[in-house]
Amino acid sequence: MNLRYRSGKELSDFNKALLKLKNFKEQNKSRDILLILYIWININRLMIEIHHSISKTEKVFDSGGNPILVECEDLNLWVCKHARTSPRLLSNELLGSSFAQLWDLSTPEFCLLEISDDHLPLSNIIQPVFFKKHCFGSYFNSADQVIDLTIIPLLRSTSFRNKIANKSDYLKIGLFDIWLANEDRHPLHTNLLLSPRGKEYIFKVFDHDALFNQNNPGKYPLVLLDEECSLITGEISKLLFKRNKKLVNIVNEIVENFYLCVEKCLQNLENIVACIPDSWLIDRDEIYNALILSIFSDAWLKQCENYFRQLTQSYI
Repeated sequence: MNLRYRSGKELSDFNKALLKLKNFKEQNKSRDILLILYIWININRLMIEIHHSISKTEKVFDSGGNPILVECEDLNLWVCKHARTSPRLLSNELLGSSFAQLWDLSTPEFCLLEISDDHLPLSNIIQPVFFKKHCFGSYFNSADQVIDLTIIPLLRSTSFRNKIANKSDYLKIGLFDIWLANEDRHPLHTNLLLSPRGKEYIFKVFDHDALFNQNNPGKYPLVLLDEECSLITGEISKLLFKRNKKLVNIVNEIVENFYLCVEKCLQNLENIVACIPDSWLIDRDEIYNALILSIFSDAWLKQCENYFRQLTQSYI
């Protein structure tokens, strides 16, 4: 059964409709059809698709964790992250990708994957035991390019910079990473894609396994990223925003939306955590409570805002 992740707006509308239906059901207890409909909606609260591999792959990426590229029954290619180290890293991927969508950041579509042993590549670093649990899948688009330092000469061109439709998202992602204490996205390792969209390009964000200072949520108090661990401090930020007279307005707008995005994530947190599969053997209640006390605390949010403002003022 394929289960589709709902966008922030869809999920908000969905929850409002569910609440109305629940109240209406309570006022009309004799109407069995409403009870059946109410149960059906609750069953369909799951929000993420599950896909299955259909062919053997030989592609192993040399990035951290050595994900593989798999073709699934939907005839799409998916970058498959597996439980080579810990399912906690996979849950970070699920949380980070879900939060990114609710922040209205462009990010590859994601899913859970079930991989057959017969479809695994012949590799000393890939073992069938890694795939006994659900894997995390990220949609693969061959037109997307990973952003590295080779893009800098292109960004020196005003005409190329003008083709990037969501430039302000570069700073927004910087704040997103501060909020989630993501230590694996920085100027030398952006974990960003440059994706063509017609005659323009957009930034896409991916790879979230190093959230929460590379620890389990709640294991230790969160600490702010080192300056060199933020996209904001690199040369790309300077090229995109150094001469932008509206930088102060851009920063203020991002900060204003920051609190709205966090609130949207909080409203959807229960639904997101519910998507963590049983096979990962993760205590969902424990993660939920740890996140409430950490990334959603007023003190942490204020620290994030102040640090974001400090970095943009100091480095751009």
